[in-house]
Amino acid sequence: MTISSWPRLVIGTLALMVGNTTGMFAWSIETCTGDSAGSLWIGAIALAGNVIGWALLGRRVPSRLVLLVAFLPALAALSYTVSTIHLAVGYLAHGAGACAIIKQTAEFGQDGREPLFLALWLLTCISFWGGLAPVVLRAIRVHGGNSNGD
Repeated sequence: MTISSWPRLVIGTLALMVGNTTGMFAWSIETCTGDSAGSLWIGAIALAGNVIGWALLGRRVPSRLVLLVAFLPALAALSYTVSTIHLAVGYLAHGAGACAIIKQTAEFGQDGREPLFLALWLLTCISFWGGLAPVVLRAIRVHGGNSNGD
């Protein structure tokens, strides 16, 4: 089944928006009650939104339009990418727990699920930036010269 460009654009945009907004909020609303960083599992929604969004937007939608649409999700993705880098460095280099990194205090211990959270969020970051990269490259290739096509 082939979906035409406009429905692909709308559905793909909604998937990226919902996924990346959810991803950004997962890091900002975590309360770490009882040393548990359970809301980081919401990263699965961001991962699914990225995969669905880029599957729909990555092809057959004009790349300039996709770049415009991806601007706000990219800001949210930048936010959770920075948080993921903090988690990776804090956990791998210093042995800090997710809550200690999120709340920036040493009073929290390890959650025990840090490797799973780290893997999930690394996949989520890769799914967004890896989906955006081909669109950017196509836009540069197609629109960088005097070509008017897509």
